[in-house]
Amino acid sequence: MARQVVELTDSQQARLRRAADRCGTTEADLIRQAVDHLLSQYDGEDSAARWRGRVEWMRARAAAHPGEERGRTWTRDELHERGSQ
Repeated sequence: MARQVVELTDSQQARLRRAADRCGTTEADLIRQAVDHLLSQYDGEDSAARWRGRVEWMRARAAAHPGEERGRTWTRDELHERGSQ
């Protein structure tokens, strides 16, 4: 891996740290994911390949954190009921 220095604002650094904590990953990993996401929009990678990459990441994330409940806590009907109130 190549080493790269990136300067972030204090706000960006704090948000990155919180996101990494929430995701259970490192700040560096989130930065790599963001760079991959950005570059995939420019390098001709098709949407199916991007989707496969996201699915692989989600499966790896789920495998790394067994037993954590990840599903939504609401139903479609409940969501629509809240929106109509």
